[in-house]
Amino acid sequence: GELILFADDTTLVSKGSSLKNVQENHGEMTVQVSEWFAANRLDVNASKTKSLVCSLRDFPQLDLLSPSRLSIKFLGLHIDTKSNWIQHCSELTKRCNSILFLLRMLKQKLSIQGLRQAYFCCFHSIINYGIICWGHAPSSARIFASQRKAVRILADLRYKDDCSREFKNLNILTLPSMYILESVCYVKKHLKEYKSRSDVHDYNTRGSNLLALKRNRIKVRENATNYWGIKLFNCLPPAVIELEYKQFRAKIKTFLCQQSTWGPNFLLKTF
Repeated sequence: GELILFADDTTLVSKGSSLKNVQENHGEMTVQVSEWFAANRLDVNASKTKSLVCSLRDFPQLDLLSPSRLSIKFLGLHIDTKSNWIQHCSELTKRCNSILFLLRMLKQKLSIQGLRQAYFCCFHSIINYGIICWGHAPSSARIFASQRKAVRILADLRYKDDCSREFKNLNILTLPSMYILESVCYVKKHLKEYKSRSDVHDYNTRGSNLLALKRNRIKVRENATNYWGIKLFNCLPPAVIELEYKQFRAKIKTFLCQQSTWGPNFLLKTF
């Protein structure tokens, strides 16, 4: 098992080939952690302790310190058992719809510049949070639809008017563009943690300098950041990759703002 400490949140991660192995490992780790807390005059808050079994199979949920659920909220993200992000996108869509109402009210009082600032403060900030985790999910289409509604409000367009040009005019990234930006920037920041193709094999090939992409046995693994991030990063020109991080991010952001991307596959066809 593995113990992860983020701020004041402690997370226990157990892996296994069967539910029985996971349950045994998790039970042992839970006992050890509880004993450590007790020895240091600390107590486990059972009301805030949650467990989740993540698997593509329909396993019964464990009941260790607390009843487990089909999804839990962790660091602002709703994580579900199959990592399909349906619950998170559903909750985020509700928040977006509330902000749309706010933008309609502010539109009567603010200039376009003020309304744009309100968009970035209230709308953009919440849909950008953790986007590298859920931005690939099919359910994110609902959030993208809400974003287009927000841009129509800013641009004073009707319900079904095309708003693709307004993203460029307002210098606002589309949701897919935001996902692309955060994904390639994540890889750029952690570049030393990845292997190139030349590190994997000895023979020289045309793409030996590209990052190595692991083969996935199941399709669902392609939804991870370590898949799309690498795949998108490999599409970038060497001159862009070699830039310092701040210049790199600014370059990619400027390009995406000018193109008004509507899907991550766009970058694969552009460079």
